[in-house]
Amino acid sequence: MNIEVTKAGIFDFGKAKKIEIDNPDNFDSPAFRSIKTFLFHVLHPHHDIFFVMSDNLVIGAAIKNNDRIDSFTINPEYRGHVFGGCLMVWLLDNVFNGATVLVSKKNTRAIKFYEKNGFRKSGYIMEVGGDE
Repeated sequence: MNIEVTKAGIFDFGKAKKIEIDNPDNFDSPAFRSIKTFLFHVLHPHHDIFFVMSDNLVIGAAIKNNDRIDSFTINPEYRGHVFGGCLMVWLLDNVFNGATVLVSKKNTRAIKFYEKNGFRKSGYIMEVGGDE
């Protein structure tokens, strides 16, 4: 099994769209839902999209926005394997010099993943309305 991380280019929308098509109920990033938002992230000087791939199959993706991870998604079939960890380690080693991520307190699986990869809770977000 060959695992690689690649930076998305302007012609990679089909790869991103494939993640959504394969996982419509589990996909959480609007950046891949239209060519316009995809290109915004690819062309913006402070944003980047990275894919984790295995044998030319896109397994997941992450969106960088300055020093923040705006989106991090792995195909549910491959969660709990090495792909998410490989993508995160690669990002932290090659892209970020310190990073932040916003995650819902209800998303305990994601919180465990981020903590396992060196993130720590820092401050809190205030919100109004919505579910508890």
